[in-house]
Amino acid sequence: MKIKVTHHADQEYLEAVIDGPLDMEAFNRAHLEMDTMMDRHQCRTVLYDMRHIEVLLETHEIYAIPRQLREDGHTDIRRALVFPAVHEQDFTFFETVSGNQGLNTRVFADKNEALDWLLA
Repeated sequence: MKIKVTHHADQEYLEAVIDGPLDMEAFNRAHLEMDTMMDRHQCRTVLYDMRHIEVLLETHEIYAIPRQLREDGHTDIRRALVFPAVHEQDFTFFETVSGNQGLNTRVFADKNEALDWLLA
């Protein structure tokens, strides 16, 4: 998995473009990198462009990630995730579990819609 993070200071958000296989090891690496970038830029609004990933996570792992984020103190982060159509079911499940954990997370098939929601 590769991740490229850009800080859009003019609109006050981070954009993380992620591609390649996504398993728990890759998620943990990306989570650590995003924590560092959010702290560095004092930015808690993030667009995750994940249109080119391959989800290798099991359902129980997708279920566990929002709880891990909540326990790590990530309830103040506004997240928009753009997903590939083939993984719509995984991402909508993630959005539901995230909401149940008190996270401000939405998933989108369209990047422009995601950005509109994120910056509203």
